[in-house]
Amino acid sequence: MVIVIVGLISLLALCPLRYLEFSNALEDWFPASKEYLEKYNDFLDHFGSDARIIIIYRDDDLFSREGIETNRDLTSRLHAHPNVSDVMSLTGINMPRMVGTIPVLMPLLIPGDENNDQWKELILRQQICIDNIISKDGKATGITLILKETEVPASYETLEDVREVLKLDEFRFKDYYLVGSIPFTYAMNQLVRKETLKFFVLCFMILCALLIIRFRNVWLALFPVITALVTVIWSMSLFSVVGSRINMVTGIVPVILFIVCLATSVHILVRFVRKISSNSDKMEAIRVTSWELFRPCLFSNLTTMAAFGAFVFIDLIPIRTFGIFTMTGTAISFILNFSLLPALLIFSKRPSGTRVFSMDSNSFPRQLTAWVLKYRRYILVTSLVIFSLAVIGISRLSVETDQLTYLKKTHPERKANELAREWFDGIFPVELVITGETAGRWQTKEMIARLERIENELTGIREIEVWHSAVILLRGIAGLLKLPADDYNGVYHVLTSFPDTAGGSQNFLRMYLTPAAEKARISIRTKWMTNKEFERLAEKLDSILIPMAGQLNFSYTITGVMPVYLNIYDRLRVSQSLSILISFVLIFIMILILFRKLLYAATGILPNILPILTTLGIMGWSGVEIDVGTVLIAAISLGIAIDDTIHFLNEYQLCSGKNKEYTARFVRVYSKMGEPIILTSVLVCLGFIVMVFSSYLPIVYFGIFVSLNIVFALMYDLLLIPAIISTTGVFNRSDRKKLET
Repeated sequence: MVIVIVGLISLLALCPLRYLEFSNALEDWFPASKEYLEKYNDFLDHFGSDARIIIIYRDDDLFSREGIETNRDLTSRLHAHPNVSDVMSLTGINMPRMVGTIPVLMPLLIPGDENNDQWKELILRQQICIDNIISKDGKATGITLILKETEVPASYETLEDVREVLKLDEFRFKDYYLVGSIPFTYAMNQLVRKETLKFFVLCFMILCALLIIRFRNVWLALFPVITALVTVIWSMSLFSVVGSRINMVTGIVPVILFIVCLATSVHILVRFVRKISSNSDKMEAIRVTSWELFRPCLFSNLTTMAAFGAFVFIDLIPIRTFGIFTMTGTAISFILNFSLLPALLIFSKRPSGTRVFSMDSNSFPRQLTAWVLKYRRYILVTSLVIFSLAVIGISRLSVETDQLTYLKKTHPERKANELAREWFDGIFPVELVITGETAGRWQTKEMIARLERIENELTGIREIEVWHSAVILLRGIAGLLKLPADDYNGVYHVLTSFPDTAGGSQNFLRMYLTPAAEKARISIRTKWMTNKEFERLAEKLDSILIPMAGQLNFSYTITGVMPVYLNIYDRLRVSQSLSILISFVLIFIMILILFRKLLYAATGILPNILPILTTLGIMGWSGVEIDVGTVLIAAISLGIAIDDTIHFLNEYQLCSGKNKEYTARFVRVYSKMGEPIILTSVLVCLGFIVMVFSSYLPIVYFGIFVSLNIVFALMYDLLLIPAIISTTGVFNRSDRKKLET
């Protein structure tokens, strides 16, 4: 009956899986109510979406006739796309010129004019074009597509169409690179879609093979795998039903749930095989196994849920979502391990020739016990030394929020964006938005001149190499119209007198000045900054703008994609500390409830805190930074590794009532728990290590350091726990003397 019910629910749960969505968009990371996101959304409302497709390429003969014709042909083809409203390029921008005494809107580069040097000089003289459509050296150019519909799937379909255009024969002889927010999010979505499936398949195959090799029985190996698969299906179905989206963080949820469920299943399976191998009745073996392991498995799963639940308090949406569904999935896995798995075991055959690893048949448990007890003081001192080195390493940890460096150096998206940063001054500017008190105040010559005063102060900030604004655009057009350089009001009226035309410079103006002219935008181009570098830049801008704002009666905000992403820095730093603290407190309470002794709780938590500190220390010493992947390591490692500690201490507690001689207790614990603890540790390590094949470096480091942490946790469980128990004085002196002899 249990199998039928679970099967029916699983069939229903498969339906929502078809509607799982993949997204790494900015709005999927931050709560909309956050002030820094509200500022950015307000900026987008006034100056238009910055979700664009940018094609960049380099050509030493860019201003030759062939180079210009190629650019013009490509611009024309792209402009013909139904979802493209405008194209900004060398040959796609129109500027006003004086024809006699009448200003006329015409291409900046007039077709048929073959004066290459004149073309180049004309373009480079327009400062608004520098790092917008042309590099400073005049050898690299960008073609920016402004889309009518920037939402998915229309923007992604447009991107695919652009790729097809670039494959045409007339454009194949150049290396084109696609950059901008749309290509980047598209590449990340494709990456997470591919790697979510890849990780799960690799994990499934490796762990199935491990279980089959270990138990030498395909059915015994498949029963826990089936239980884990059902756990993943139910959990991801809930994920889809509530409308959550898969990204690079939540994409590892299926693998983690598969591993967590198998870890509990292995404890049950090993105990069941031992019972049935000792000639117990099958039903009796299932009943006794479930009875003996229910309590430790319940608390081990509760502690794992507590560790995952710590992420619920983090205000980064992917990390919070990760915490919610790993916690939910862990609860589901526990229910299925004590309902579905026992029901499946009813159909198992008596394991003929299945060798279960048991330390009772050899002297290894006694040798290990004797060694640990003999050198327990050295173990404690070594642990203290490792702890000290780890603390120093942790002090060296830093946070990285540059999304580009999260990709491996060989990834095409990283290569394209690094070239954009090399040829131009970046593609994710810092936006300075100046707001006047009344509409129209920035239209006047006097007030735009005051805006120019602000920009003059920017020249003293070394972090700023170039910026774009309405003032720079109007000054350049004044030269084309042969008007005084400071006749901003006259140029403004000339520009706004033209009807809307594709490629018109009035479109440029709207990028930097709102139609009612109550807001002006200064787009500052810098290299990608760390959080501290950006804070220094913001302080310099504040020192300039605060006094001027009072004098000139304006307000300002600093926003843009880069400042929004840099807010991840503080969230990651808080997330790291908060997740460890919350998981530590909750797990400590769970262990205290389980064993009802403070020293037991301390003994249980210490061997799991030390591996985390050791792992973080190694990260600090090796220069690995805290990012959206590695921030998960500590709490997840604590939640998973604590399971084996609970099983170890629970078995030791049971032995204490049967045998007062400590050597015998440790020998018995090693004999009964050695195999499941070692097997689950190997299983978890192999499950996480598959993530080294990711192209996303935070996930690579996540897999490596969680696996490393599990190895450390295994060593501390087998060596440090007995050393602590035998040294703390929790037992009476006469028994300790027996232990020492």
